[in-house]
Amino acid sequence: MPGLFDSLWPELKGYDGVFWYRIKFRTPADLKREGLRLWLGAIDDESWVWLNGRFLGEVTQKTNPEGYWSFPREYALEPGWLKADAENVLVVCVNDLRGGGGIVGTPVLAARGAWLDS
Repeated sequence: MPGLFDSLWPELKGYDGVFWYRIKFRTPADLKREGLRLWLGAIDDESWVWLNGRFLGEVTQKTNPEGYWSFPREYALEPGWLKADAENVLVVCVNDLRGGGGIVGTPVLAARGAWLDS
């Protein structure tokens, strides 16, 4: 990621349909637990997102009919949703309806800087 899966994998050229992303990652033990946000950026076309088995949300033609393919996916994470110094699993289901499909943005896990809290 980022990239359209039908461009990254030539055998999927012209594929329209469901495509699953799954990544495992660790967070540092001292990671700030409050104010974390998961930013995935735009996903072409529809998407459903889970973190450690917790459903974070969906963006579809039904939930965002005017721009579901370009709407930036961003999720506020509650304390405890990420496992400290352990394996975490992010799953994204993408439904490509036409043309290219996939995660267009670069996923980022971030917290607000201290200066924003002053």
